Amino acid sequence: MSLRDQFLARFSPALLGRKAFVYQRQSTLKQLRENRGSALYQQDLRRIAEEIGFAPASIVVIDCDTGSTAEAVEHRRGFIGLLDAIKSNEAGLVLTSDLSRANRDANDENSLFMWCREFRVALYFDEALHDANDITALLSMKITSAVNEYDNFRRRQHMLSSPLKNASRREKGEARS
Repeated sequence: MSLRDQFLARFSPALLGRKAFVYQRQSTLKQLRENRGSALYQQDLRRIAEEIGFAPASIVVIDCDTGSTAEAVEHRRGFIGLLDAIKSNEAGLVLTSDLSRANRDANDENSLFMWCREFRVALYFDEALHDANDITALLSMKITSAVNEYDNFRRRQHMLSSPLKNASRREKGEARS
């Protein structure tokens, strides 16, 4: 079954009259330079929106948050603009490569799900369509969101503790491993 057929089987065709928003983000400019495959994959999401049936002129690419971490939404004007577009009933589809590109804070991701649910906006991530009005899909999205937040917390803990561990080793005269 084509993506268009999957979309039309699960969502109102009226959504195709709204805009599709492709949300792209790399955490650092270094990642953007070095992870070209990820950047190209994210850019290809525009093609997915067209395949579903959105007119090229109605596809909005949001890439102004590149170089921003997904931790704090208040510093990401692109994500805030995306939520505003959903709340103003402009969005029919939101595409991102995976949920961690959109956000790593479970509360902010839940806001995305809540607004998509209220305004019947389709989601596309991890190479599949998702419906926040499907309770099983919503549960899966919330679990993924919680795991992303946990992963980010652990990564941040590791980064913060590494310099302290290395400094402690140097003080004790231990060799680096």
